[in-house]
Amino acid sequence: MRSARSFATGAVARHGSLIFIALLAVTASNYVFYALASRTLSVVEYGTLTAVIAVNLILTAPAIVAQNTVGKMIADVRAAGDALMVGGLVRALERFAMIVAFVLILFGFVFSPLLMQALHFTDPWIVPIASLAAAGAFIVPFQRGVFQGVER
Repeated sequence: MRSARSFATGAVARHGSLIFIALLAVTASNYVFYALASRTLSVVEYGTLTAVIAVNLILTAPAIVAQNTVGKMIADVRAAGDALMVGGLVRALERFAMIVAFVLILFGFVFSPLLMQALHFTDPWIVPIASLAAAGAFIVPFQRGVFQGVER
């Protein structure tokens, strides 16, 4: 049986400390972002910012859920020993994520006036920029799922 000291010096401790440091960095940057935004933006502008962030989170929630599914699918195919199938699956998933990201961008640019009116935005570039951010936030979880599946 391994002792607590050898466990603490092992890979689990290294990976756990890396995750802990990353979570601290994300939490600190969130605090700084919202502290600066609340002090530099007016009430209306801050409400616009939080509305854009909320819409972005709602649009990208399916991709975040799909991350675990992608990771499991690739891990299962990889465990079966079919490297060609892993490559084909990765390419198909990348194509799917890029198509959805393109649709999000297109939707943001085409329906920008309607969305601006519905969300009471005054800046004409908020919706197109938010659609670009949503597209990026949709692609990243799929890539993260691929990395999880191939254990990178």
